[in-house]
Amino acid sequence: MKECMACKEDIKDGARKCPHCHQVQSTIARFGFSRSGQLLGVAIVLFAVAWFVYSVLYPFSATDLGAQFEITQGEIELNTEKDPVIVNCITKVNNSGLARWTDFSLQAEYFDAAGSIIDVHYQKHDIGVFPMIGFSARVTGTANSEIRKYISCKVSIIDADNF
Repeated sequence: MKECMACKEDIKDGARKCPHCHQVQSTIARFGFSRSGQLLGVAIVLFAVAWFVYSVLYPFSATDLGAQFEITQGEIELNTEKDPVIVNCITKVNNSGLARWTDFSLQAEYFDAAGSIIDVHYQKHDIGVFPMIGFSARVTGTANSEIRKYISCKVSIIDADNF
């Protein structure tokens, strides 16, 4: 004979449920978790294990960057109120891959009407981007050419860390 975990009445050694209070006799029941609480706990543990396997063990390298991101056409924004003039290339970067990336190094190329590169700026973004999520990117720098020549821009990712 053993004692019920809940009502302390004597029950058979192999009993799974107390005949007096109907409490399930298990290790988890000692802590007072209901059946739905037990299922929720198991689900949380399974989710945590899956997330660990996914985020830590999923093999990606920086050479996969081109296939991982979709970058929209950049828009030029000129700040002529400052001297020297500040030029921005603003775009949207979407992580279409299955890995989380962080610490982006972006390059913005600025083009004139003939399609020639007239300026290049680099910027580091200390953010993390989860799979299937995007962010707005702004690459800022001092205009190194006449402001009327800045017609379009293109942002590309030149480095990022897989997290």
